[in-house]
Amino acid sequence: MNLKYLIVAPKIVQRAGQNYEFPLGLAYISSALKSKGFDVSCLNLNHYDSAVKKLVTDTIKSKSIDVVLTGGLSVHYPQIEQVINNARSNKPEVVTVLGGGILSSNPEPIFRALKPDYGILFEGEETVVSLAQHLEHGEDVADVAGLVYWNRNQPFFTKQQKFIANLDSIAWPDYEGFEADKYLNWQMANDSHFLYSFDQPRMLPMISSRSCPFSCTFCYHPLGNKYRVRSLDDFFSELKHLQNRFKINIVAVYDELFAMDTKRLVDFCNRIRGTRLKWIAQIRVDARIDDGIMQLLKDSGCFVLGFGLESASNRILASMNKHTNVAQMESILAVTKQHKIGIQGNFIFGDVEETQETANETLAWWKQHQDYQIALTPIYPYSGTKLYQIAVERGLIKDAIAFQKTKYPIVNVSKLADTEYQALLKSLVTLNLENRRRFKARILSMKKVGGSRKGTIYDISVECPSCGAVNHFTRFNYDPARELDSDGCQTACRTCNQRFTVFVPTLLSRVMSVLPFSLSTFNKASAVKRKFYQKMENLFGSSYTENEI
Repeated sequence: MNLKYLIVAPKIVQRAGQNYEFPLGLAYISSALKSKGFDVSCLNLNHYDSAVKKLVTDTIKSKSIDVVLTGGLSVHYPQIEQVINNARSNKPEVVTVLGGGILSSNPEPIFRALKPDYGILFEGEETVVSLAQHLEHGEDVADVAGLVYWNRNQPFFTKQQKFIANLDSIAWPDYEGFEADKYLNWQMANDSHFLYSFDQPRMLPMISSRSCPFSCTFCYHPLGNKYRVRSLDDFFSELKHLQNRFKINIVAVYDELFAMDTKRLVDFCNRIRGTRLKWIAQIRVDARIDDGIMQLLKDSGCFVLGFGLESASNRILASMNKHTNVAQMESILAVTKQHKIGIQGNFIFGDVEETQETANETLAWWKQHQDYQIALTPIYPYSGTKLYQIAVERGLIKDAIAFQKTKYPIVNVSKLADTEYQALLKSLVTLNLENRRRFKARILSMKKVGGSRKGTIYDISVECPSCGAVNHFTRFNYDPARELDSDGCQTACRTCNQRFTVFVPTLLSRVMSVLPFSLSTFNKASAVKRKFYQKMENLFGSSYTENEI
């Protein structure tokens, strides 16, 4: 047989043009199959506004597809379910294959619920090639390692696939297949916290290693716990290709664990400096980075570092199995900010040992260091984590599939009473918003220069609230749907790399500023809305209806 394969990236945006995380895992699967000569097409649903069913149906029909492959993270359950169901409803005989963290983190329940014909567990490149070879020749797949399939209406798991020791042997990901050009062309400086360096950013993700040897209670490693690294020769050969082919100016290193080997980090910095690219990465707070190495990072183009912070209580860090402490966190954050590198990190509340005392300990530290702009969030028991297992054992998660379909609702596994925990979470929302407003940029000038599928485009100059530098953005996007959004729009300073919030003064926001009630009150009360429309009429001499607003 000569089968035709379609790899579908689930639609995780509301409309085409919105920023999202490029489907790097599926791009690796595509390149693995293409490198062995299989007939592969790709469909990135995030780049189209048509209905998912129509897109999947039309592609299967026009390309005479025999096998549909998809996958992703567990939080994308509804979108992945949509792909599988639409593929099958269009062509019942089509073979469906599921992979990614959604399956590997909770294999049997997910396989039973989504009912693909085959499931690929953990690292997929070798398994998917072996499966395709067996399908092409009509052979029994029982000897394909890393697979789950139906046998007498029951899931049957083959032996585990060995993790790929030599990452250099893996074909580079298929960026073209998933329309990286569109992904790049639609990027704007304020789409995310790491695109602000350029008015026309062009960022793609890469990996220099796989997995992580640590076992934090809230974290799941979809590629297993065996940590492996690529050679820098292979990494920089791929990077040169991306520069030549896609003209990228930013690279995001998506490693779960980066910079634990100091010598490799120094070599990496010396090599990437010659590319003249900007770059970001995530590192642990116990990474051995002194003042000299941090300056090397800065000089090599690193402008944002993400940190696994989690808590400012040593008791909670120990409970999370982080193997880090507050002193290490304080040291590395201070040297990072000193060298004007942006900081990205979260404090997550609700660990099993969390009490009012430990939460207050973290919040007290946070209030003393608000300039780091650390986000405050609940902890989430994702599938495959120890935290998830605890929640199941306590009866807090009774239905794994329902839990995923509702996008992981917050559950209380802490030592706080439910009322205390809810009060804590409510306070986090308020503190996050207050901090965004604390770092409000002063608008010096702004001019509407056009529109795009994302909203209104402005040429805007703002003053950084942290260092006072003037930032001029020629393509600053502001979505009209955000006109009643009091969170504003976050970006960062091109001089000190610290985040700030821009509140674009729209007509609606200017009118609201003269009214004696809050936005939240406005959104909830129809009587207040009628007063608002009357005020609009008094101010502007014309009648406005709710639909017109």
